[in-house]
Amino acid sequence: MPKKKTIEELETEKARWEEKLKQIDHREARISNRIRHLYEVDRKKRTHHLCTRMGYIEHCIPALKDLTEPEFYDLFDTLLNLPEVREMIEKAVSNHTGEGGA
Repeated sequence: MPKKKTIEELETEKARWEEKLKQIDHREARISNRIRHLYEVDRKKRTHHLCTRMGYIEHCIPALKDLTEPEFYDLFDTLLNLPEVREMIEKAVSNHTGEGGA
């Protein structure tokens, strides 16, 4: 039969488990913070990417700044549905990915 533990032994074991629990909680917090940081970095990269692209478009066509969002969307929907523009986009993407012939 196993020996019964004394109160002191149980309190020591309890303290040891509480310390391990604190370490695990701390590790979980560090991992959560790292995940949040990486997510924020990704969002900042995406925002920067979108802003630089749109900034270049507005630099090339300053009058676009005066359009409302619906007007801007309508214009680009119309442009992107033109066969010539579609072909140019497909060619640029194909060339970028190495699928196009020069």
